[in-house]
Amino acid sequence: MEILIGSSLIVAFIAGVAALFAPCCITVLLPTYLGSIFREKRTVFLMSFVFFVGLLVVFLPLGLGIAA
Repeated sequence: MEILIGSSLIVAFIAGVAALFAPCCITVLLPTYLGSIFREKRTVFLMSFVFFVGLLVVFLPLGLGIAA
């Protein structure tokens, strides 16, 4: 069970990063992501946070670079 949760966190992070580099993929990644997180209701917040961090890792440097 721990391996499944760990791999789900990694996949959620990678999906967040991939969503920026291929914005058209978010239509495929987001429903898949949402479908997988609702199987385990206890980990919804954690996986959503990891997905957000994946997006943040890409958007924050871009925003700071443009602002500079």
